[in-house]
Amino acid sequence: MNWKTETCLGDLDTEAQLEVTCRVCDHMRYELAGELWKRKGFKALYLDEVETRLTCGARKCGGGVRLQIMLDLREEGFVAGMP
Repeated sequence: MNWKTETCLGDLDTEAQLEVTCRVCDHMRYELAGELWKRKGFKALYLDEVETRLTCGARKCGGGVRLQIMLDLREEGFVAGMP
């Protein structure tokens, strides 16, 4: 068990970005979870199932892909004061 087998595509926010990287040619693209929801039957799939159904978008490749969820990492300053 890992995070891909426990997380359903429908659990993600529509604006969540997924990095899709080809395992064959390393072509990389970003997909929004909301855009993947629009594909027939994808919203109910777990991320490992989505990963197996997606293919590389590069011309003449069509290889399998690897998914990663992109996190919004913001730098925020330390706000607490000294006693």
